[in-house]
Amino acid sequence: MSEEIKVLIFIFGVAVVPIFLLVQFASYHSLKKEVKLWSIIWITTTILAFLSPNFWFFLAFMGVILLAVTKNNPMLKLCLFFVLLPSIPPGTATIPGFGIINYLFNISFQLFLSIVLLTPLAFSNARHNISIKSVKYLILAFCLLNIVIYYQESSFVYKGVLISKASSITEVIRYAFTLSLTLLIPYYAVIKTVKSSEGINKVFYAILFGILLQACIGFAELLKVWHVYNIGANALGLKGGGMMYLSRENLLRASAALGHPITLGFVVAIGIGIILNYNNQKNRNANMTFWAIFALLSFGLLTTLSRGPWVGTACIIICYFFIANKAAKNLTKLGLVTFLALVIISFSPVGERFINLLPYFNQNTETHATSTITYRERLFEQSWKVIQKNPFFGSPNYLQTPEMEEMRQGEGIIDVVNSYLAIAMEIGLVGLSLYLLIFITILVKLKKNLTRLNKTKEHDHLWTQGRIIFATIVGIMVILYTTSNSIVPKYYIWSLIGLATVFIALSRQKLIAQLTIK
Repeated sequence: MSEEIKVLIFIFGVAVVPIFLLVQFASYHSLKKEVKLWSIIWITTTILAFLSPNFWFFLAFMGVILLAVTKNNPMLKLCLFFVLLPSIPPGTATIPGFGIINYLFNISFQLFLSIVLLTPLAFSNARHNISIKSVKYLILAFCLLNIVIYYQESSFVYKGVLISKASSITEVIRYAFTLSLTLLIPYYAVIKTVKSSEGINKVFYAILFGILLQACIGFAELLKVWHVYNIGANALGLKGGGMMYLSRENLLRASAALGHPITLGFVVAIGIGIILNYNNQKNRNANMTFWAIFALLSFGLLTTLSRGPWVGTACIIICYFFIANKAAKNLTKLGLVTFLALVIISFSPVGERFINLLPYFNQNTETHATSTITYRERLFEQSWKVIQKNPFFGSPNYLQTPEMEEMRQGEGIIDVVNSYLAIAMEIGLVGLSLYLLIFITILVKLKKNLTRLNKTKEHDHLWTQGRIIFATIVGIMVILYTTSNSIVPKYYIWSLIGLATVFIALSRQKLIAQLTIK
């Protein structure tokens, strides 16, 4: 039996439980038919990924399948994007230039999904009544600033004339193309496709579907001590698709198909935020299924052994209850449950290991958990020196500076484990300000509309969806402070910004309609 077949048996053996729970839970939300189709597509994608002779064969077959299944169905395109987004390692392959140029661009499965599924939605003629011009302009400005600074670094001025090498121009075009597919296209695809509270609910469930499967596979990886997706990435010939065997306290840090434990933790944190949308089920069986899914996501998060996503998830849950009715009562209950859980864990066989994962509680300076804190402190110091050299517009070549070279680790990499520092060094404080303004503007408008909706005591489901989006974006901002902004989370981030925009527009419509009736 080949290694690929063994891996497929392992993956599908693990996936049986979450798929069963998701299909069962979907029946309480009128999504059972859709979830069954998503399951078939996910299984087909996984089989093709491990058994295809090469990456191009895999993409060709997937393109035919996705175009055929999603024909004339915009919502299915969007949902399948989220179902499949975390399903294949984010490694890349190079599309050749066929003798005209060196190469066209590097493509990953995630970029392929954005091209095939999201681009038609973003450029569709579908009308959307989204009126948040400030957010749109901030996103466009942020995107344009990235491209201009990248172009500036690829050029030079000679006797007052801007000189650009042909290779530099093609690099800028590639950069602009990739940036648009990871930033602009997801945002516009969401706001042009999702037009109702039911649409938000369906997208939420699609996001949950893809993430829950990876959380369960990650949990199984830790128990088996085996990165199962390495074999698939190698079979497809993907660059950077294989996962390193990282550990803490002699435990394997799970990464599933996300490429790194922190990335898996980041994505699962978003999944935990999304599952809160289905809290307070009136049906007893539905409530039991909710808690089963929540538990699986929690186990998946813990197996990454990544503290940043842990903190981010805590912020999501606290924020979700903080902006609810009876916030003090809810937070008190949450605090008591958390305290009891910590007490139980501390007296369990894994208690000491868990405490050792918390650097400020572990006095041993030689442990990996504590050394990462020291690294982050040095990173902030060195990054600030780099920022001071180009404070306003930064430099895309910041990793080549002597200050950053001092941060090179034993693995030969410079790990900038703070997305805000990376943005400030790459496109300056102006770029960082634009980036933060996008989040702040969205959060302010979300909170304003949530307060108005709550006063009406109507549209409870829409109000809950708004709380989910608000809390999840806050958690994302916290996690970004603790990790580099890798490829897969970017798609979730800009899609959630799009969903926030849709929610704000919908809540305004509901409020205006209610005032008109009165």
